[in-house]
Amino acid sequence: MYNNVLLSLAMSLLPVLAIGFVVFLVIYKIYIKIRSRFNITVNCWFCNHNTKVPYLEANSWVCPSCEQYNGFDKNGDYNREIYEQLDCSGISEKRFNISQPPYMFPPKASTNGFCEMCNESQRLKVEKLAQFEPKNESHFDEELKVYQ
Repeated sequence: MYNNVLLSLAMSLLPVLAIGFVVFLVIYKIYIKIRSRFNITVNCWFCNHNTKVPYLEANSWVCPSCEQYNGFDKNGDYNREIYEQLDCSGISEKRFNISQPPYMFPPKASTNGFCEMCNESQRLKVEKLAQFEPKNESHFDEELKVYQ
């Protein structure tokens, strides 16, 4: 008897759920159809300029202000191939290097602002600390303080 009640309840509830699901899908499709007829405001990733584009092109458009393509996938990469990035025709084949004679720029003894003696002292400290090995790893910090 209990099974009959559950079965009759399921038989009466299932068509209602199916009809509700179909109605939801139809309303959703109508919304998308109507929404796609209107423009959406988007913001350029490069120049921060707002512009309106068709709804279906919200993730694939070229900014009229800076002419940059705005369309990215979930990883942040472009969502299509940008052929202008692959075009090497505008790159000049000329390569040159202007070297300065060494006597114009004498080498600095140190670029960190300390004198040679201070730099040597610092190097020795770092070298000694690199050689430190604690007797017991669990007391590393305490032994290091004593070592210093």
